[in-house]
Amino acid sequence: MASLPSFLLLLPALAQPAPPCATRLSNFAAMTVPRTRGGRAVRVMASRDAAAARVSRAISALGLLAMLGGGMVEPPTAHAVLSNPNAGMARSASAALRRAVPVVNDKVGNIQAELERAQYLLRFPNRKPWSQMNTIAQQCLAKIELDKIGVIDGVPKENAKEAEEIIQRLTESLDQMQGSLAGQDSDKTATYLSRALKATSELEVLQAPGLPYAVPPRYAQLPRLQGRAVISVNL
Repeated sequence: MASLPSFLLLLPALAQPAPPCATRLSNFAAMTVPRTRGGRAVRVMASRDAAAARVSRAISALGLLAMLGGGMVEPPTAHAVLSNPNAGMARSASAALRRAVPVVNDKVGNIQAELERAQYLLRFPNRKPWSQMNTIAQQCLAKIELDKIGVIDGVPKENAKEAEEIIQRLTESLDQMQGSLAGQDSDKTATYLSRALKATSELEVLQAPGLPYAVPPRYAQLPRLQGRAVISVNL
């Protein structure tokens, strides 16, 4: 799509004299056209200058539409990617933050990867694979119930109680997700799936505490964000 400066550059062209093709068209418009009225031939003359001006403006308008038409009809690339169900990119700030957390515990990482795949399948517009998503929920729940200690492994002792609460919320969300999948309810499935993914992200954060790099000594006394934050901007 043409930018605003490119559009402004087109405006002087509208004030230029008529191009040769417009002049030829105006000459054609000025030709006599025989008509019959009461047995007498009437010669109809069109104003050459007025016709040339109208044709010139029409040609300029067509050129402008040809330049801007592509951007008006086709959506921007970013919008096309976000609206495409086959795109595996993060579609929200929460998803981007969730995927940015380093995976310390492979068991939790596998659960998150399966839930991400279920979220991808849920975006299918028609004939959603309900049974496949239900299998994913069952397998994730089974992994937690069979090896709860292994799933929590890596959490510091001082955060063990918080990890237990996160596991409880995760199992409840997976149970509710199975119920919504059985009823083929897309809205409820999306809600419970988002809660389950949020719980896995919180567990991964507990398993990977601290900064991934050392702060230089000259900046050690300055305020800094040790972790993640959600910023709200009102425009």
